[in-house]
Amino acid sequence: MKMISKLLVATLIVALLLTSFACAPAQTAVPASEQPAAAPAANTGATVGVCLYARRSQSDKDAEAGIRAAAAAQGLNVIIEDADSDPDRQIAHMQSFIDQKVSAILLAAADYDKLAPSVEAAAEAGIPVIAYYQEVNTDKTTSFIHFDYAADGSKVAEWLIDHINTNMGGAAKIGIIDFASCTTICQRRLKALYEDVSAACPGVEWVAKFDGNGRKPQSMDACEKIFSAAPDTQILIVVNEDAAEGAKIITEDLKKDVIIVGNAYSDDVFEALEANDPLYKAFSVDPYYDMGVAAIDAAAAVLEGGEVQPEQILSCHMLSNENIGTYDWRAIAAKRG
Repeated sequence: MKMISKLLVATLIVALLLTSFACAPAQTAVPASEQPAAAPAANTGATVGVCLYARRSQSDKDAEAGIRAAAAAQGLNVIIEDADSDPDRQIAHMQSFIDQKVSAILLAAADYDKLAPSVEAAAEAGIPVIAYYQEVNTDKTTSFIHFDYAADGSKVAEWLIDHINTNMGGAAKIGIIDFASCTTICQRRLKALYEDVSAACPGVEWVAKFDGNGRKPQSMDACEKIFSAAPDTQILIVVNEDAAEGAKIITEDLKKDVIIVGNAYSDDVFEALEANDPLYKAFSVDPYYDMGVAAIDAAAAVLEGGEVQPEQILSCHMLSNENIGTYDWRAIAAKRG
């Protein structure tokens, strides 16, 4: 009898438990679209003012693409202004950013000295300034992100020295299309190139140098002057893609047997290297997209209260007919706006 009573009690307990489970509300998974959003980035909503040097250049377009991509990843808004290499216009952009009370400024300075007061005014207003590409004559920048321009020149020199010694018997007549006002970049590249080649190849003759001012029309004129002063010029040194294109046009028009080397950054140059163009042979190429990313990342770190290096130096690529396949420039081009 006792055994039957125990069984009845156990059966009653089980029934009660089953009833309570049946009455409990069902637990269903919450759709991803209804789940709480992830915590926003620390910088979400902050605005960074960007002073481009000159959007007409492909290098600046790629730097801008890096800036936009990194800003989106960091949750930053950006206001981008193009100075078209005019320092007075850039000074106005800097003042506008200060008046708007942006959270930070990225500056590719159009003039080493003229932009210094603008940087100092921003710093006084509590706005950090990340200088990139070109430095500014002040200690008030938070960080300076750039390339080693002397190393750029030395890498071109290394290629030239090998070419001259291997293919030209250690002697060559070289002309330079200069960019005299570009003191912090082009002149450093040219100085290193000149010194390295002169030391390694005493048979080299530097026959002529004329200023192309970093633009195609003036570079065409400079190239004509070089050939007028030294018709037997064998190598042309150029400082950017505009100078390279100007030199190519005049060289082809005059049917000169020369090669063009130096610093240049454009899809046309890359395509010509791929096609083994008889004129374009070797150029140092700086990773502008990466520089844009690094500049935004530095700004984001400062806004989050972190520390940034006062100086970051990025290395260039030395591209020629032989190794252009190692550089995926089309992937970078696809990211432009």
